[in-house]
Amino acid sequence: MDTIIIKSKQKSTSVFILEMAKRIRVNARILTEDEIEDLRLNQLLSEDEKNLEEIDEEAVYKTLRSYGAKI
Repeated sequence: MDTIIIKSKQKSTSVFILEMAKRIRVNARILTEDEIEDLRLNQLLSEDEKNLEEIDEEAVYKTLRSYGAKI
């Protein structure tokens, strides 16, 4: 399954594209601002996960202690 996201500044263009999608029997809908934000956050998290690396636990504790944490 492929997903296409089309961002339109005009409501009439969005309605037209949705109508064309329905005519060719493709599932389409307009996303809410919250759904768009969720997609962006998910993309950022996915990119961030690719750059994960193991960090020495003792180095973290040392940094926390240097800022006054009682560990």
